[in-house]
Amino acid sequence: MKRKAVKIRSNQNYINDDSYKNMGMYTMMFYEDFCRAFSIDLNLKENGNSFYKIDSKNQKLIQLLEQDDYMFLSDNLDKLLADNISDLLLYGNANIEVIKIFDKENKLVKLFFKPFGSVFNLNIGNYEYCFFKMSIKKINKNDVICFKLKDFGYGRYYFKRIFKKLNKIDPLLEFDNNNLTEETINKIDFSLLKIGHKLGWNGRKNSNKYLSEPYMLYLRIQFLKNKEKWLKILLKKYNKKLISLGEKYGFTGEIEYKQIATNLDDLYEQFEQGIIDTKQFYEKMY
Repeated sequence: MKRKAVKIRSNQNYINDDSYKNMGMYTMMFYEDFCRAFSIDLNLKENGNSFYKIDSKNQKLIQLLEQDDYMFLSDNLDKLLADNISDLLLYGNANIEVIKIFDKENKLVKLFFKPFGSVFNLNIGNYEYCFFKMSIKKINKNDVICFKLKDFGYGRYYFKRIFKKLNKIDPLLEFDNNNLTEETINKIDFSLLKIGHKLGWNGRKNSNKYLSEPYMLYLRIQFLKNKEKWLKILLKKYNKKLISLGEKYGFTGEIEYKQIATNLDDLYEQFEQGIIDTKQFYEKMY
């Protein structure tokens, strides 16, 4: 029986798009804020330094994930997830290869998650053929984790359009030759609000002519909730893969984090009731 070849993902249109090669100031801010470590943005002050943990009956999973530096939960996981977000913003999808290391007795001793950026992938039978600029790599489908922007509720070109709009703001700064007039500032404020309000992002501004202080705080909360939603979706797929591997190699466990959505809602309610002010709100958070 003939095996069907299916082209499942392609980054070619993004790779050839100059809007990602020359990011303007606000575009870079947006990119950096979304890719910033989850444990920085989402770890409330009351939680202390520990943000991620492995929920398992024994230590086998953490031993598989921890490498020689023993920094999977404290550092490497955040870097991995940030790479995933970066690929999603830039290319509309993120690919990760699950690398398994075995000892001489064919016993699983290490697990790695390695992001890779291919031009496009072909799904043929049990394998994915990943085409790079200068090479082709064959990977077992069971060893690939894939995220698409539609997993998060966005179209593939959603952030591409945002990047292009943000890049159009920088000429306003250049036109004013570093002597910003009130009119230019208002134009920038309005543009940032129009582009980023659905995502809770306002260009790192502490004030905006068009927004009240409570609404500025509300936007910040929506930004953090949005990041937490992304984190949940990312970890859900990683955990699904870990459960599958655990059934095969004899381990249990999932990656968990300390959720913040309820804490944010409680803090905002205190703010609305006048129990705390903006400064106290941020002090309780960070």
